[in-house]
Amino acid sequence: MGTSKTATVPQGFVVTSGTNYAVSVTTTTQSYGTNGSGMVTGSSARGIINWANGFYGTATDRALGFLMGSDYTQPRSIMLCIQNNTGKTITQLSISWHYEKYRSGTRATSWIFYTGTTGTSWSEKTEGNQSYPGDANNSTVSDPPASISKTVELGGLSIAPGTSYYFRWACTSTGGSDNTQGLGIDDLIISDFNTITAENSQSISGTGLINFNGEATGVAMNIQSISGSGNITVQKHNSAPLNSSSILLANISKYRWVISADPGITGINTQLRFYLSDIPNHGIREGASGVILYKRQTPGSGTFTEIGTLTYNNMGDGQSSDYLSMDAITGFSEFVFASDVEPLPVELTSFTYKIKEGVVTLNWSTATEVNNCGFDIERAFNNQTDRKTAEWKRIGFIPGAGNSNSPKEYSFTDDLNQTVIHPYSAGAEYSHSVRYRLKQIDNDGTFSYSEEVSVINSPPSTLNLFQNYPNPFNPVTVIGYVIPKAGFVSVKLYDATGVQIAELVKENQEAGYHKVELSADRYNLATGLYYYTLESSGYFAAKKMILLK
Repeated sequence: MGTSKTATVPQGFVVTSGTNYAVSVTTTTQSYGTNGSGMVTGSSARGIINWANGFYGTATDRALGFLMGSDYTQPRSIMLCIQNNTGKTITQLSISWHYEKYRSGTRATSWIFYTGTTGTSWSEKTEGNQSYPGDANNSTVSDPPASISKTVELGGLSIAPGTSYYFRWACTSTGGSDNTQGLGIDDLIISDFNTITAENSQSISGTGLINFNGEATGVAMNIQSISGSGNITVQKHNSAPLNSSSILLANISKYRWVISADPGITGINTQLRFYLSDIPNHGIREGASGVILYKRQTPGSGTFTEIGTLTYNNMGDGQSSDYLSMDAITGFSEFVFASDVEPLPVELTSFTYKIKEGVVTLNWSTATEVNNCGFDIERAFNNQTDRKTAEWKRIGFIPGAGNSNSPKEYSFTDDLNQTVIHPYSAGAEYSHSVRYRLKQIDNDGTFSYSEEVSVINSPPSTLNLFQNYPNPFNPVTVIGYVIPKAGFVSVKLYDATGVQIAELVKENQEAGYHKVELSADRYNLATGLYYYTLESSGYFAAKKMILLK
């Protein structure tokens, strides 16, 4: 937003005293920080605030919010309009953000969160609400601001290409004096939950075994009878279903399928098959007898219905050809597995690091755990000439929670100053970094690896944009970069003529190493040469990449 008192709010955001997105303002009226000159005080003027985490005139970590009172009309709302430019209809979204408190206040204050399709009519989403009771005074400043994380998952949407969707945060206060708390919204992330990893359509007009495995959906149908003809489409998603509280079993698969049929198919009776070799990290043991198939009519919303227990078909080749099956399927929509006894995978929700003076702190969290013995922590110093030949070594073990349906937090510290092999060496870009991964081990000895994190073992003094890896690539590559200080970061993709295709990163980030994944399929990229750029805090860098299909 910049640093001025009357800063322009980010694109798509507006502030209003009513409920109409179109009747609004797009600038703040005050700017306060959490320390130094310009710090918010008990007598600070009220209004729409450009909050700064730090000194108000230079801090790059900013939040949009309010100080309210009798001289400032309430409720006040922050609204956001997004437009669907993905080229496909969005049916599910996940939105997360932080409520931040900068100053105490004797007036109790609440945030109410809404969504809508018009910008004038709203539906409250209570999981995004937050209440703050009145404080003892109006002069205590939080430096840094106190933060509360929120995530709201939205299903059953139908946001067509080129159309808009709206979010609203209404800030209200009651009781106490005129002095309300200083509150803001920060770190907003909106994700499309259409996490399709494979899709295949087949033209169906008769009975028999039909494989939908052109893109490894893992699904086949043994059709017993059919009325009419047309295409059947199978989409495999690498994500857990949204709004799944109607499934009461302990473990819900972190993968699912959405199957649809053309209107020309007016009736069907088929056996549905799911091949385990096409479901990475499926968490289903050989010969399993306790996996239940669930279905619901509308993907992302509504109640799941139990179809029945899936039959395990053991082909005797170590699960290479094994499949689960369900007979007498007469209709399609969203399908998912659940079980009380099968160890569907541990759900790792984050894996991050911090480094200070050569001491690395790894932090990770899980949403659910089943039969989790624990985590081996493995480290590899990157080879100076060939990153892929670096040797992984076990450096520690952290016990797991066993069985858990609640979030768990884990941490491990690695002092690189005590290592025999020093990670510094001159030469390749990767030679100054260390990689870590987690080996999650079940009680029966089965295991799976997490994604890797790369740690730069030196305080970055300049911006550094790494060559994408792999390069050439098809269809996915990773762009890594280092920023020397916290600030706003932009990573953009251009075609060979200099036309911008996408902005891959557009957010505030902490100093250190970061990465972003680029999928050629998402942006419909053709074979050829592309450029990518990194810009942050006045620094700029650019590199070439090649897509080779």
